[in-house]
Amino acid sequence: MLVSLACLGAASAALAQTRPALVRSVDEPARVPYGGTMVPSCTFSNQCSATYPTVPAGKRLRVTEIAAYVRSNTSSGSHLLALHRNDMSGVNAVYLTMMPPMNAAYYGPVASTTQAVDVIYEAGEVPIVELGLGAGFGGITGANARLTLTGYLVDVAP
Repeated sequence: MLVSLACLGAASAALAQTRPALVRSVDEPARVPYGGTMVPSCTFSNQCSATYPTVPAGKRLRVTEIAAYVRSNTSSGSHLLALHRNDMSGVNAVYLTMMPPMNAAYYGPVASTTQAVDVIYEAGEVPIVELGLGAGFGGITGANARLTLTGYLVDVAP
């Protein structure tokens, strides 16, 4: 009986030592989701954009995916999908891809894509998703487009 109690005590001590420590994963995508789908505003008939909220102080944004859907009045010429930092000047583009249009039966000419990206924004920076169409290839309106940005916020270590 004394041997049994000694073994039980040793087993309890071993179990206590192998319990995992509780840690916080600051890089878990589901912690603080960020993004969403927006109807873009269109400055010109061939350029639309969606401006997402500024990254809050003490946070870092990791963008993992951008997507676009657009109905336009052209079935020729590619559509542009770009991700920008703070404004839409060419020097602030951090990702760019082309979306060839297709004839989608009664929907008419459409272009659509979903792109995996890995782009980091620091506190105070603003992500902007842009949709463009080459000059002379027709036009688009915000009512016929959707732009999506998906990512998550993580805490920045002090």
